[in-house]
Amino acid sequence: MITLNKITKKYSSGANKVTGIENINFSVRKNEFVSIIGPTGTGKSTLLRIIAGLLPYDSGTVYCNKQTPAQAVRSGLMGFVPQQPLLLPNRTVRQNIELPLEIKKTRDNDAVTAIIELVGLKGFEDFYPHQLSGGMKQKAAIACALVYNPKILLMDEPFSSLDMITREKANYDLISIKQKIGQTVIFVTHNIEEAVFLSDRVVFISGIPGKIISDIPIKMGNRRHREIMTDESFFNEIKKVRKVMAMA
Repeated sequence: MITLNKITKKYSSGANKVTGIENINFSVRKNEFVSIIGPTGTGKSTLLRIIAGLLPYDSGTVYCNKQTPAQAVRSGLMGFVPQQPLLLPNRTVRQNIELPLEIKKTRDNDAVTAIIELVGLKGFEDFYPHQLSGGMKQKAAIACALVYNPKILLMDEPFSSLDMITREKANYDLISIKQKIGQTVIFVTHNIEEAVFLSDRVVFISGIPGKIISDIPIKMGNRRHREIMTDESFFNEIKKVRKVMAMA
């Protein structure tokens, strides 16, 4: 579904060029959930924004279902959820979720209603952003990204500002949404436990410039539920990721 080949991104710093990420190669299969983790400043969000078509890159190729990022965005193939929910304060939850469809010059009241129910915001359709909790705002942001039914969902640390209890609930909700809809997901996070719980694979990026150090399979199958968080198998997967990071 997604293929990156030798992606390099450089930034200008005065008269100098600074390389942010270098020679990045990896692919994501259809319906796979892949988390990208690594230290701050190693290019995780940069990589995600390149896939989303939000940043140009200096060399290499990116294809999303055999389309360039720009083509994939135009065709509605991808949805993007940023760190902070970008909700318009003068629009209600429903009106914010309708906005991506308005931009595409279409309307689908049934799709909007369905996605509101899916993310758990039924009853809050007429609330404005300032009336919502942080978790509800993120649900609305996810609904905005899903309303036109993209096949790929890109998420840039969407739960980083939430408290631990709300964040865990958001993880359970995200798993439920993915199981019902079946998107391919790339998820950036600093949280190892979150990455292991959500993912089929964890990609570890480190160094300056950022490079992929390891691509770690998570062997938990479909056992993504609250009880697994206290199971020995879950902690074994966490230890596996931590061991790779320690050796990097």
